[in-house]
Amino acid sequence: MPEIMHQPPPPAPLLGEQSPAWRRRRRRHSGADNSPQGGGSPGGLEVFGGAGRGGKPRGMGDEAQKVEWMLREFKTAPCSLEASSSSHDHRCCPFYHSGRDRRRPVFLDNGGLAYQGEPCTRQFDDSRTCSHGDACNLCHSSAELLYHPDFLRKRLCHQARRCPRGKFCAFAHARQELLVPHFLEQEEAEPTEEFIAYRFKTQWCPIGGPHDWENCVYAHTYRDWRRVPILGYTSHPCPRWTNSVTSGVSELMYSERCPYGIACPLAHGAKEQLYHPQFYKTSPCSDSECRRGPLCAFTHGEHDA
Repeated sequence: MPEIMHQPPPPAPLLGEQSPAWRRRRRRHSGADNSPQGGGSPGGLEVFGGAGRGGKPRGMGDEAQKVEWMLREFKTAPCSLEASSSSHDHRCCPFYHSGRDRRRPVFLDNGGLAYQGEPCTRQFDDSRTCSHGDACNLCHSSAELLYHPDFLRKRLCHQARRCPRGKFCAFAHARQELLVPHFLEQEEAEPTEEFIAYRFKTQWCPIGGPHDWENCVYAHTYRDWRRVPILGYTSHPCPRWTNSVTSGVSELMYSERCPYGIACPLAHGAKEQLYHPQFYKTSPCSDSECRRGPLCAFTHGEHDA
C-alpha cells in the first residue's frame, strides 16, 4: 500500500469543462453512440491509449489535458480485449480488467470529489466487499488511490526508464510533470546556507523510492516539516507542540498538536527552531567530526559564524 502522509493537501490540477470531443469518445466507448468505430484496436484502445506525436494519447493537446484525462477516465471503463492476448499488458492498458484495477469516477457533477484519497479499511485490493459499495467515500483499490487528485503526479517514479506503465504511470517521469512545488536540482544537490535558513524542509518530498530523510532537503512528516520563516514565527519553541510530541501520540493531525495551527507565533518542532534564521549558525557544533556541512544548524569555526 502506498505510504500515506498527513500533510496539507496540495492544490489539485486545474480542470476544465468536459469537451464535446471527450463526451463523444465516452459515448462511443460505452456503446451509447451507434456510429461506427471504424478501424483501430478493439475497445477504443487506439483512441485512449494510442500514442500520437510526442507519445501523448490521441486527442490530448498538452500535458494538462493528458493529466485531466487520466484523472477522469483512466481505468473507469471495462476493457474489451481478450485477457489471453499476449501483447496486452494490463498495467499500461487504460481500461480495467477486474474489480482490483477498476476506478470509480472520482469527480462529481458539481466538481467535488466522490471519494477521498485514502484506502478503505473494509475493501482494498482484495476479495472483501465494502458494505457501502460504490457509494463509499474511500478508495477501494490502488488504482483509485494512485490516480486520485491527491496522489497523481505528486512524486517522481523511482523506476524511471524501467517503468512498465510508461505514459500511464501515476508518478512523474520528469520534474516538469510534477504537480507539486519542488526545489531546483541545484538546490537539492548543493544547498546553500541561505537556502537552508529560509527554504529547507518547507516543501513536501516528491522523490520516489527509499532515501535518507534526514539529509533530504524536503519534508516527509509533520514533525519534519517547516513553515516558511517569512510567516513571522520566532525560534522559541511552542509548549503545546512540544507537549504533543513528548506525549508519545504520533498520529495527531497538525491542528491537534497546536490550536493555533499554521498561525502560531512560536516554533513547531526542532526543525523550525534549529533552522530559523534567528538561530541557524549562531552556536558552535559539539561534534568535532561533523560532516553535515550546511545541513548542520551549528557553526564549525570562525569562517562558519
